Formats: sequence, C-alpha cells, structure tokens
Amino acid sequence: MVMAGLRIRLELRWGGNILFTGFSFRPNETIKTISNISGAINFNGDTLETSQLSAHLGSSILFGKGKLIGFTNPSLSLVFSSPSLDPADFGLLTPQKGVRLTKVQGNIALQNRDLQIKSFTTHLNRSIFHLKGSIRDLDNPSIE
Repeated sequence: MVMAGLRIRLELRWGGNILFTGFSFRPNETIKTISNISGAINFNGDTLETSQLSAHLGSSILFGKGKLIGFTNPSLSLVFSSPSLDPADFGLLTPQKGVRLTKVQGNIALQNRDLQIKSFTTHLNRSIFHLKGSIRDLDNPSIE
C-alpha cells in the first residue's frame, strides 16, 4: 500500500487450528475424491503444520503428516503411508485392472520448485520397490 509517498507493507500473520472430521474435496478431474479427512492443521505465522491426518482417496486409505513454511515461495515436507493404494485413484492407468501397491511409505520435500524424494517404498505383488532421488525444476523437470 502506498500513501502520500510512504510505502507500507501489510503482512498477514495467521494463527489457530482447523480440525477436520469427515471433510471431502476433489482436487481435479483425474484424481478421485479425497474424502473422510480427519485430523488438524495448525497455523502459526507463515507456517502450517498438520497432526497425523487420515483420508480416503477413492478406494485407497492414506495417512500423512506435513509441514509448509512460507506462502510466497513455500517449502513443503510430507511423510505418508498407506496399507494399500490403487493407482487409478490418482488417475494413473495400469496395463491390467486390479493392480494395487501395498505397504506404501514415503517421505518427500518440495522447495524452490525442486522435489526431493527422500524415500519411497512399496510392494507390488511379490516385488519390493525402494525409490530415492530428486526432480529439479518441476516446470522443466530433470530427474535423478
């Protein structure tokens, strides 16, 4: 805001908690509805932190905890798990129906448009997959 040559910067400082019980939303057309969200989000200044959240995504059950720092250029960290995930719930097509990922655990971070996969583990049938790496500049991705 500028008043008579004086520049004033307004900054919102958020504070408080939001408690969810049975909250639902649909992020976009390809991802199924995220429903039955339960848990809490704590706002403190420019930091948002969740308690352990639980939710249903289509036929998948998700658990996760996250932290977001800054709203202009956010830094995000997320730890999540699921006993069983259906890739179709995320809009992903699989060569055959009925493919499910089990025992899913992950830890990711996003900062300055760079995604770091600290760890991701899942079981697919009798195979176990462990992934780790980074995707630089999500607008023009380079994968390691």
